[in-house]
Amino acid sequence: MISSEEFKKQISKPLSEKLKELGFKGSGSNYKKENVNFIYTIGIQANRYGGSCCVELGIHPKEIIENFGHEIDLKKLKYYDCEFRTRLTRIVSKKMVEFIE
Repeated sequence: MISSEEFKKQISKPLSEKLKELGFKGSGSNYKKENVNFIYTIGIQANRYGGSCCVELGIHPKEIIENFGHEIDLKKLKYYDCEFRTRLTRIVSKKMVEFIE
């Protein structure tokens, strides 16, 4: 089984290059892209025990700058801060996606 650290090391560069081609900014496991009205986020979350990961997606309207009474810093927005969030999973099992060595 591949470890989380090894997975992050192997995926970081090709993922970053592809997402930047698509207009995303970021590094490591967090990326975002903006247009006039929305911020789109992508986060890769590796299982701490290794062997699997999930892709977290978020969309946040720029007009929403407060969440439960706290101001949202749109420049530091992560997928878990977004108004609309989902996780890419295998449709049938809804589990994390296993790493392939």
